[in-house]
Amino acid sequence: MGFFLVGALGGCGGAALLIPFIGPASQVYRVKVSPGAVTLGPGESVILSASGYSILGNKVPTGSVLWSAQGDVSLLENGTIRPLGSQAEVRVQREIPRGGTVVVSAVADGKSGSASVTIDPQAVARKTVVVYPPVAGLTPGFRQRFIAVVLGAGGKAESNPSVTWSVSGDIGTIDEEGFLTAANVSAQREGKVRAALGSGEFGEADVIVRPAIEGTGEPVQLSVFPERVRLGTRSQLRFIAVAVDKEGDPVPLEGITWAVSDRNLGSIDAEGVLSTLTATGSFSVTAVLRWAQGMLTDSAQVEVVQ
Repeated sequence: MGFFLVGALGGCGGAALLIPFIGPASQVYRVKVSPGAVTLGPGESVILSASGYSILGNKVPTGSVLWSAQGDVSLLENGTIRPLGSQAEVRVQREIPRGGTVVVSAVADGKSGSASVTIDPQAVARKTVVVYPPVAGLTPGFRQRFIAVVLGAGGKAESNPSVTWSVSGDIGTIDEEGFLTAANVSAQREGKVRAALGSGEFGEADVIVRPAIEGTGEPVQLSVFPERVRLGTRSQLRFIAVAVDKEGDPVPLEGITWAVSDRNLGSIDAEGVLSTLTATGSFSVTAVLRWAQGMLTDSAQVEVVQ
């Protein structure tokens, strides 16, 4: 067992952060690391992402991120993780004498989150379910779509996985496609959305339902999920986007469009469903939200492998 600690600047590179929110929506209340749990075999790797969320559930920019790894770090390449700003790479050595567990933690703005990495020397079939958005702040009656990304060997996402959706905490109702309709509440209520495979593996997202603050309704932030993903060739995966106003209230996605940076590697339809082709490589998926007063964009990174 061992411990390793490393610091890294967040996505803003240490520059002053532009916080588009006001009041409680502007402060980091929790840090979520995604995926929150994953299993890797010899020579395999995964990229973890750390994001800050306010007490209201909206995504908040963070300052510097301090990454640490605790547990069986001797099984990792160079005995450590590799910080990449708001992300970190965990790579297992090609030859390992045994299995083990590494807990990777991220600290930003005084808040922390963690992910568990199980190392399996046998590289047997294994799946991890990750639900996006990992945290959602909703107002009564708002309809939010959730997606489940199922990671297989080497952290590669499965194409068109089939999951069963459920909720806990009396936060609303969810249909078979992952659309949650938030409950009518007079005070803040918290619960979880769960996506489960028939084989028993499941993933969860945190959901906060609260009365609307009745802001301007004009979006100030757009977030695309998943932020980073590894896919095989000739695969499909749905992306989603979440928009919020300056009070942190969710905003309906009207007038959103999708695009890819390299059409030789994949294409994306109007619903955000990405289809990869036969070539391997990396590219970005971008969502653009236009309305009368302006435009917002956000991008996700995609790696296509065999």
